Amino acid sequence: MFNIINRKTLLEYGKKYPAAKNALSEWYYEFLDSDFKKNQELKAVYANASIVSDNRVVW
Repeated sequence: MFNIINRKTLLEYGKKYPAAKNALSEWYYEFLDSDFKKNQELKAVYANASIVSDNRVVW
């Protein structure tokens, strides 16, 4: 149901802020391995996520 639109942005941020690189990588792969069927399932795991139109999520 969800996918990450631009991984390049995450990689560039990790280069700019090396302290965040591992956390971003862990989050990325954790999200890829997830299988959220409904927005409520996503919110249960990522409470600070905001669901916007067209099944898009922002943090």
